[in-house]
Amino acid sequence: MAKEHSLKLNFFWEQLRALGIAPDDGCKVRIVFVVPHERLSSFRISSVKHPGALESYGWQQGREKEQAEAVSICYDYCTSSKLRKARGVRDQH
Repeated sequence: MAKEHSLKLNFFWEQLRALGIAPDDGCKVRIVFVVPHERLSSFRISSVKHPGALESYGWQQGREKEQAEAVSICYDYCTSSKLRKARGVRDQH
């Protein structure tokens, strides 16, 4: 996984339009990156492509890096596999 990522706002604008979500629909647009837990502290958005593309959806041009979020989910495969087996669910590998 790369250490730096560009935030391509035009992509999100295009998806909102394709889904028929207009700026005045009252929807809050959140962009959330889900990254591995061990990489969360070093995750960085290096650049913003098409700044201002989401202004009509409430995003502030020049503050997009701050508005985007990064989160992680701790997921222990071994523990979850044991839980599935205890419930009688077979792994699908």
